[in-house]
Amino acid sequence: DLEKMGYLFERADGSLELLLQKQLKPEVDFFQIESVQCLETSPCDTGGCAVLVRTSLRVDESISTTECAGGDLFHTLEQSLREALAPHYPELDPVRIERYELQVLDPNHSKVRAFVTAADGERRWTTVGVAQTSTQACLNALSEALELPLIVRAVAPSRW
Repeated sequence: DLEKMGYLFERADGSLELLLQKQLKPEVDFFQIESVQCLETSPCDTGGCAVLVRTSLRVDESISTTECAGGDLFHTLEQSLREALAPHYPELDPVRIERYELQVLDPNHSKVRAFVTAADGERRWTTVGVAQTSTQACLNALSEALELPLIVRAVAPSRW
């Protein structure tokens, strides 16, 4: 049961909708994350923290790999995902990440929950990711936030 794992669908309408849409259209698969590598490129304790993120996504039969550098992990993950998806899905361009939130659910067992709120000018939705690391939780929530508009357009184009 996803809620026992830490998913909180009352706050994540986008994740719930994505789950339901995937039940309606299980054959629709827009992208898969093949790998993500995150490297700290300078010591954070000096105030000049920098992150390098390398992302590989599979879209149809092609692999799209990007490498992005930034000042914080979350926004660099977002930038890397967007750059990998942009050539395949230009319709994601108006989607903006408005905020994200991390919650440590169980510090003893390394369980983290991430919420991501996104909007495209007409709609706003929130997705949730739960994982053992904050990086993976953010990646899960981010990928759902970017996948939701794609699947809704595929299932019910007039709704988006």
